[in-house]
Amino acid sequence: MSTPGHSRDVSLNVSRSTGITVFQTTPARLVWTADDQIQVIDTSPMGDQQLVFSARPPEITKASYVAGPSVAEQSYLTLRTGTSKVKVDLGRARPTPHQGESVEQYNQRVAQVGIPPRRWWIDRLATYGVPAKFWSFGKIFVLTFLIAIGTIAAIVLAIALISTF
Repeated sequence: MSTPGHSRDVSLNVSRSTGITVFQTTPARLVWTADDQIQVIDTSPMGDQQLVFSARPPEITKASYVAGPSVAEQSYLTLRTGTSKVKVDLGRARPTPHQGESVEQYNQRVAQVGIPPRRWWIDRLATYGVPAKFWSFGKIFVLTFLIAIGTIAAIVLAIALISTF
């Protein structure tokens, strides 16, 4: 599998987050065009499309990727500009089929080109100077664990101090 280069479009079918819960999503397409335009296009089963995000890398003020525990789990890429924000789930992302492409042609193209690695979007944005952060599941787990231990230690210490008086 090759890594997508800078000279071709990368288009993935994803889910776009539309609310605060994991159930508030809509089907979408995440595209990085050959001329460096990043777009998120909502799609519908009827074929309707609506552009909900469009920016060039220098216009993006912040990008973050929060990885799930495995490739198939929810993994969110969030992109922010001065006026908008979009959050897409890359966990189950698949290359967008080309118009008129047969199943065999699609499978051959995916086998040849592959799907961009999890960090591809963040790493590529970072090459443009975009503040981009990658949060792995392990990093989030360790931070959560340390915060929980710190909280428990603070409570035990407070109880010990109170009981001495």
